[in-house]
Amino acid sequence: PHEEDPQRSVAPVQAFLARRPVHFDIAMAGFEGVGLVRDLGNPSGGLPFSVVLDRGGRIAARKLGAMKQADLDGFASRAG
Repeated sequence: PHEEDPQRSVAPVQAFLARRPVHFDIAMAGFEGVGLVRDLGNPSGGLPFSVVLDRGGRIAARKLGAMKQADLDGFASRAG
């Protein structure tokens, strides 16, 4: 089995967020999250995959692929 170093996976995300702070929660699931991303609407399990939940916990948006500023701006408006 592939051993994942959590710090190696988290460090680039932390560096990105230090440069571009956001005002919403970020979660990472690692390799164990493949089942979760499929349940959230990504049947291929492709990465990166992002999900935005609204205030009620419902899926407001999904994004498969690299994130851009325009995506974040759009997500913020959809999440309310």
